[in-house]
Amino acid sequence: MSQNTKQNNQLFRQQALEELSSPEQLDQVVQVVNPRAWIPLTAIGVLITATAIWGFMGRLPLKVSGQGVLMRPKEVVPVEGSGRGKILTLNVQPTQPVQKGQVIGNLDQSSIKQQLQQAQARLQRLQNQTEQTETLEEQQVRLQRTVIEQQRAALKSNLSTLEELNPIIREQGLKTIQENRRSLQVRLDQLQELLPNLKERVDSLRRLSEEKAIRRDRFLQAQREYFQSLAQISDAETQLRELDLKETQTQRQYLDNLNRIKEIQAQLGDLARQEKELEQQRQRTDFDSENKIENVREKIAQLQLELETQGKITSPDQGKLLEWSVVEGEMIQPGQRVASLEVEDDEGKLLTLAYFPSEDGKKISAGMKAQVTPTTVKRERYGGIMGEVVSVSRFPVTTEQITSDLGNQELARNFTRNRAPLQVTIKLQSRTEGKEGYQWTSSDGPPQPITSGTTATVQVRVGEIAPVAYVIPLFRSWTGIY
Repeated sequence: MSQNTKQNNQLFRQQALEELSSPEQLDQVVQVVNPRAWIPLTAIGVLITATAIWGFMGRLPLKVSGQGVLMRPKEVVPVEGSGRGKILTLNVQPTQPVQKGQVIGNLDQSSIKQQLQQAQARLQRLQNQTEQTETLEEQQVRLQRTVIEQQRAALKSNLSTLEELNPIIREQGLKTIQENRRSLQVRLDQLQELLPNLKERVDSLRRLSEEKAIRRDRFLQAQREYFQSLAQISDAETQLRELDLKETQTQRQYLDNLNRIKEIQAQLGDLARQEKELEQQRQRTDFDSENKIENVREKIAQLQLELETQGKITSPDQGKLLEWSVVEGEMIQPGQRVASLEVEDDEGKLLTLAYFPSEDGKKISAGMKAQVTPTTVKRERYGGIMGEVVSVSRFPVTTEQITSDLGNQELARNFTRNRAPLQVTIKLQSRTEGKEGYQWTSSDGPPQPITSGTTATVQVRVGEIAPVAYVIPLFRSWTGIY
């Protein structure tokens, strides 16, 4: 037993055993946790506290999403009658879309039709009288036309000769020039190819002559050959330039012949004008009859124009017919307002017609902030256009109503698929500091313009909620405590 105790004591240092057995160490505090260990505990506590405060005091936005279309604002324009008469038919019902120039009503123009028939009958009588008068002058005109035809035949003969020979002469001349140029160019290339060798030979013989290694006349002979080669090159180049001049002269001669052809054609045109003047002269002799015919023709044209324009009520622009101010059978005057038309204001700022499910649309009211992102724009890059809710429809809208507003039945069906949505009108926020365009959330907007008719996704901020409100329902679903 004592031996085991002695062995155990040997496991520890003697100094440590003495310090433990000393009564002076009994009043010291025992260190259980290192002070550094409190740092992460403190950080976790601060994080938990901040999260709790944010959970109760912070606010998260509540948003509802829908689809929409960017549109120009609407304005009401009057539709005026262009003629006088009784309304026969009204072809378009209120709220129906109309196109620019579309006939939306017809007027009774029976009096104009009667006047037109009378004028046409009078014209026929005058024309018959004129034909009888023209018969007496036909012989004189026939003789003068014979002379003109003889002159025309002679000019056409000359014209045919020039048109036939001019291209041949030009082609043969240019062909000869090209052959001479080709021959001269070959000779020039040979001389130019030989020239460096002659120059090198002259330089070599000059050195040998200066060194008295050869007779000087050999050097002079080589030099003469070199100079002769230079002269031949210069002569060949001169001949090539002369060929260019000759080619220019050939082209000029060709153009002169073309001008002559044009002159003959002009003379033929003069003959045609003379022939026409003969006809005009014959008409002037019958001025009185023809003047009456012309007056009747103008009257007929005026009546036809009135029948064509004043007998119809046309839409001045593309839009939607709001109402008729007249009824069938009513007499109207030119310029009288007969209907009202709703059209887009091309110079106005874009606005958005958005459509939300009824349960989401009921949360929206005027003045709420909205964000409109055209489908042609990447939202993660440009964000969306900031806007403000202007109005919300009191009742869900139908496919027909949306078609009437947008003018696109397929798009209306897409917005009303499986539901009747509420319509929300959103005004887009313009950029500040006098800049053009709209205020975007993340940038200055895309480089391409945003046009009317562009579809978009729309988000409206309908309120705020504390983050803890999301946690409580989740806690209740986990624990079953309510």
